[in-house]
Amino acid sequence: NNNNFAKGSGSTLLSFDDGSTLFHEMGHGHHGMLSDATFGTLASTSVLKDFVELPSQLMEHWFEEPRVLKEHARHHETGEPVPDELIERLKAASVFNEGFATVEYTACALYDMAVHSLS
Repeated sequence: NNNNFAKGSGSTLLSFDDGSTLFHEMGHGHHGMLSDATFGTLASTSVLKDFVELPSQLMEHWFEEPRVLKEHARHHETGEPVPDELIERLKAASVFNEGFATVEYTACALYDMAVHSLS
């Protein structure tokens, strides 16, 4: 993603997903800017693929913290922080359809094990 946020007329407002993406991408940026390594393969986004997402995932999850939302998610006209009620609704919505997602990845894992067990 390259932060192609929807353009509004006047103020451009970010959705919760856009804010999460912004923090995710900031994690990649921080990883690059703050890398101080002797070997290039251990710096920035040149690290192993398993690790390259760690800083961005941490930032993405940090965005969901109520303290962070209250600081960065503010009403564009009044400057009021996001209400606690809305944070609770976002939190509740984040687990919607979790049962299906669990069955889906479990089925994929079982299929993967079966395919790799063929001889």
